[in-house]
Amino acid sequence: MTMVASEHLPPQLEACVTVVRQWLDKITAASTNPDLDLRNLRAVLTHLLEIVEQDPTIDAAVDNLADAASAYLEEVELAAGMQTKAGDRAVARRLNALEIAFAALRRSLASAKRRPGVLW
Repeated sequence: MTMVASEHLPPQLEACVTVVRQWLDKITAASTNPDLDLRNLRAVLTHLLEIVEQDPTIDAAVDNLADAASAYLEEVELAAGMQTKAGDRAVARRLNALEIAFAALRRSLASAKRRPGVLW
């Protein structure tokens, strides 16, 4: 599920995106503690917002990714109870939405500006 980087980001942002990807990978794997994984993802996303200047596009991308991760986990739980092909398809749609949200976050960071006082 690893995405090839097409945007060149400053090292600090690249490191944050890498950690976001790691948490997404944990969330989409058979996680033993999905709530903790989601909380950790949100913590990394919050840190990301703290190191860049406020930008509505980045804010929206962060919110969309957090929402997509939460929706994915909810769908996995529902599908586990259903054990049907329809449930599997719903999970696949949520996974696709999650990947689209991650790509959108990465794109939005291409124009990010460093928050004053934060070193990159």
